[in-house]
Amino acid sequence: MLIKKLKTPYLEIIEKRNLEYPAFVGSIIDDLERTEYVKDLRWITVDNMNALFGSTRNPYEYFNVEM
Repeated sequence: MLIKKLKTPYLEIIEKRNLEYPAFVGSIIDDLERTEYVKDLRWITVDNMNALFGSTRNPYEYFNVEM
């Protein structure tokens, strides 16, 4: 479950934005809960995370994992 490996600042953004955009953030959370490895994330989830976080980062940078 990648949601457990998400870095604290991004987890806080998800929690805050979930109140404003529950369907959008919920789809991200669902994918993070069912995915074990960053490489297995769906591209739409990575794109949505970049939009939510206001970034174009490599998705590995959002998590406490080694590349």
